[in-house]
Amino acid sequence: MAGTNFTLRGLLDDDTASVSVSGSGTGTVLGVVERGGAFRVAGLLLAGPTNFFTVTASNVWGQTASLPLTVLRSGINTTMDPLSTDQLSQEYITVTGTVSDLTQDVWINGVQAVNRGNSWIANNVPVPDTAGTTEFDINVYPGGSDPSLTTPTGS
Repeated sequence: MAGTNFTLRGLLDDDTASVSVSGSGTGTVLGVVERGGAFRVAGLLLAGPTNFFTVTASNVWGQTASLPLTVLRSGINTTMDPLSTDQLSQEYITVTGTVSDLTQDVWINGVQAVNRGNSWIANNVPVPDTAGTTEFDINVYPGGSDPSLTTPTGS
């Protein structure tokens, strides 16, 4: 994972439960649980190369379950340029950004970007709408590798 912050996403089998994450200098961050149990916890800090978190889910009966989570921060930095409100209302858009290691391939929402100098561009990127929130997944893979067979070097 690249950058200094990330959003943890997952799925609970109880959409009335609550979820929180603590550790690695973030304090405790409460998540949002949607219908169907999908959850996200935004703004988690990647303080160092190796980061330790505890994910805790609690149901309405007071039962809790915790899971340790280790997240490694990549040395590759990737950015995405801001989008306009008009772009977010379209089904497919062009997205641009930068990557610190030009030997890497950038993929955004399943579409491979083209490196142009120190920047990248991806055309026809799908714009998902998840409960009113638009999310973009940016993954970085070693150049020329098959993303279906390779673990990202950064995201």
